Amino acid sequence: PRRRKVLNKALEAGYFDIPRGSTLQEIADDLGIAKTTASQHLRKAEKNIMEFFIQYVNISAQNT
Repeated sequence: PRRRKVLNKALEAGYFDIPRGSTLQEIADDLGIAKTTASQHLRKAEKNIMEFFIQYVNISAQNT
């Protein structure tokens, strides 16, 4: 739940936009957690998403 909360907040705040709409510190402050904690949760969430996504990329590549 916390990873999802940090990820949702980052997305809503424009953290993944170019240029960034928000800093990691701002996200952490909004959630009342340390910047390092926000960073860890965000990186773990990103890793989980990539692991899930790459399975489908690999399956798709095998079928072509």
